[in-house]
Amino acid sequence: MRSPQALEETITPRRRRALSDVTGSTAARAIVMPVSAIAVLYSSTIITQQRGIEGFALFAIFISLPYMVPVSDFGISVSVTDTLATKGKESPEFRFVWRRTLTVLCLICLLAVVAAAILAVTGCWSQILGLPASQDTEFAGLLMMTIMALGIPLGAGQRVLLGMGSQTLATVLNSSSGCVSLGLVWLVLQTNPSGYAQLAAAYGAGPLLMQLLVFLIAVRKLGREPWRRRSDQAQTKIRVLKLAVPMAVLSIALPLTYQTDRVLLAHSSDLIQVANYSYVSMYYMPLLSIITVGSQALWPLFMRNLKNPRRLQRQYKRADKLFLGISAAMMAGLILLGPVATQIVSNNAGSAPLVLYVVFGVMLLLFGVNATSGMLLMDYSGRKIQATGAVVMLATKVPLSLLLIPTFGATGAVAATLLPLFLCMVMPTKVVALRRIKKGISK
Repeated sequence: MRSPQALEETITPRRRRALSDVTGSTAARAIVMPVSAIAVLYSSTIITQQRGIEGFALFAIFISLPYMVPVSDFGISVSVTDTLATKGKESPEFRFVWRRTLTVLCLICLLAVVAAAILAVTGCWSQILGLPASQDTEFAGLLMMTIMALGIPLGAGQRVLLGMGSQTLATVLNSSSGCVSLGLVWLVLQTNPSGYAQLAAAYGAGPLLMQLLVFLIAVRKLGREPWRRRSDQAQTKIRVLKLAVPMAVLSIALPLTYQTDRVLLAHSSDLIQVANYSYVSMYYMPLLSIITVGSQALWPLFMRNLKNPRRLQRQYKRADKLFLGISAAMMAGLILLGPVATQIVSNNAGSAPLVLYVVFGVMLLLFGVNATSGMLLMDYSGRKIQATGAVVMLATKVPLSLLLIPTFGATGAVAATLLPLFLCMVMPTKVVALRRIKKGISK
């Protein structure tokens, strides 16, 4: 039997790799993001110059459509990360999880494409998006949903790299998608399309191509072993389904909460408010991704140390300070530099009020506060707590948005998210995470 000292020596390099993946993925996103963000901003600039403010608003609605529709992997792929982090890629549990996950995700992809086609043929996308009826709108809905659907099975590749401690590599590749999108948008603009479907599809193809590359790298890292069929235990099947349920709730509730503001504005306000929201969101989303992408690497790290609460506490405190500091700095940067950037991107046509940058900045700060706690609660019981909070947050946010948007426009849409986000997600997650660590230490 190996001594505790020998075991510790074996575990330490692995733990160091996991810690470096947290800082590496955060730093990689922060380094690559400005280049990709500039590419995204330039894409918006050339579209605004050629199509005007309302044209940019229509483009923004279309490209955000995949984030508004509650169709995703429904938490199925979460078991890939969990099983890789705890069992390893050569385990029989992972072999079953990997094959079953890909089968289910491909089925979801097929059903999503069929549903999108039915909605397009029946002319429903215009009604859903609050836009005048047109074939271009229906075609754009079909194209964007198809791109989103194809990304569902490909997204399992990122889960593999996350579980293997290679999140940094996935971050670098996915963060480069804005540059690919810019090139594709520029090529389409040279054909001078009359509508927006081709432009939106060209923009959406950038992230899809990067997802494909990440998936191919993940498959290569896994090797042949996970594809071999062997006898798998029945309890593994139960575990896959059990893990997926709370994550499925999160994958439905969170996009509906965070990504429906443009549609709500299109229904309850006008395209100018949609454009204002979209201009500020262009800076907000890349900044938010630094927090979300960087904190994801904490997930397998925390899972490996659940049985060592003192080590877990040290890791939690360090990560909490890191993401709080990052989010506070980004909030200040968004408020101070955002208005200037909007004037440049919109060629002095955009006029988003300063208060809109402030509420977006506060939301960045709240996500930074929640990042570490959210990743600590990514086990089954923790996901159930977060899923409950997400449902309550959605039920509170939508009516509050409909109340505030007619008076405050885009600012009201974002402000309607802040209070539910704090009360339903940030505060309960933080309290439960701290209690869990304290309880583990007291044992």
